[in-house]
Amino acid sequence: MFNLFKLTLMKPIGIFTSLMVFSVALQAGNVGALVKSKQNFPFETVSVKNLKTGTTQLFENVDKVPFALKSQDLDSPISLETQVYPNPAMDVVNIHFFNPSEGKVSIEVYTTTGQLLTCAACVLSQGRQLALLTGVPSGIAIIRVTNGNQVTSSKLVISTEKQSMPSITFVGSADVERQKSGDVNSVEYTEGDRFLVTATQNGQTHSFSYAPYTDAIVEIDFPVCSDGNGNQYHTVQIGTQVWMAQNLRTTAFSDGEEILNVVNKQAWRKLSSAACAAYENNYEKSTQFGLLYNGFAAVDERNVCPVGWRVPSDDDWAVLQQYMDDNQYSTSAGNMLIAESEWQKSGHDVFGFGAVPAGLRYAHNGEFGHAGIHGRWWTSTKSESGKIWNRYINSDKDFLGRGEYNPVYGYSIRCVKD
Repeated sequence: MFNLFKLTLMKPIGIFTSLMVFSVALQAGNVGALVKSKQNFPFETVSVKNLKTGTTQLFENVDKVPFALKSQDLDSPISLETQVYPNPAMDVVNIHFFNPSEGKVSIEVYTTTGQLLTCAACVLSQGRQLALLTGVPSGIAIIRVTNGNQVTSSKLVISTEKQSMPSITFVGSADVERQKSGDVNSVEYTEGDRFLVTATQNGQTHSFSYAPYTDAIVEIDFPVCSDGNGNQYHTVQIGTQVWMAQNLRTTAFSDGEEILNVVNKQAWRKLSSAACAAYENNYEKSTQFGLLYNGFAAVDERNVCPVGWRVPSDDDWAVLQQYMDDNQYSTSAGNMLIAESEWQKSGHDVFGFGAVPAGLRYAHNGEFGHAGIHGRWWTSTKSESGKIWNRYINSDKDFLGRGEYNPVYGYSIRCVKD
């Protein structure tokens, strides 16, 4: 199997020497893992999302990202904590607070004599949140933040000549932290945390799910994934497999020969060879949703996938399904693979697969349907009945389904690395 990143265990005696080479200082007791580029070039960006807490750190122009095992005294606060800045302020005031539990949070602003200037309430998730306060007149104000029986109060000094109505706007999560080269870069973790890491380098993007452990070095390699039209694709490693993290959108086989593009509905239903089409013949959304291919294209020996990649077989998809089962996602695999937007349901995309509901094209009439509701992907495996196996995710189901269908149908294709 193709393995996209390499794990290396550092000998205990060499831990600090190795880390110092990359200008990273980790304190004793907090030594963790290190993610770096195999090519030894800086990452343009590295996004690290903690799948347990939902928080994200974004690193820019760095050549490594260290993971540090969090000490007990570094744990997230369990009580409501508030910061108000700038203070003194002239206009817009940031109210930055840690919400210890999901629920309704209210913010009230008073004068020192107890007069209510403005208030607002919103149901917020656990984590660091941000609200903006504007229009408070000059003087001293008291900001009160409440969640259940927890209350914090902060004094604010305002100096302004503007006259407007005080108002509060909830911005939402403030858990994305930008860190650039020259900062003290690290991702703190506790035992059992798992992260979705997405790195970009030289225009290529690769993702993988990662549970850090002490003394491990992860070297990220970026596979070439360029189709017959020259389109570049994001990639993702899931277990031992490397998949495209986007639907295929080429109109050419890997050797450059064109794939028949069929617009006419009646012509589509009569096909007996490889063809493709954009949903409702609208190519503007193909970057996001890819193209639809009939089953003949999926099994064509000329290979619709980029060189070094292939249309996954039924067994390839079974390996992915088994990995989901092994990681206790067997009953919700569909939710764990879908992009966090576009669907008519909530998804988590814990692996970075980014499945989108690209819809389908019917075999019997050439019509398009179910965009935003269904995602269906061909395999390269024919069934005993002469149909072709596929995998599907529906908005009203949690699982990753399997079925055999007439090859005249138009479905999406995800390629897997040879």
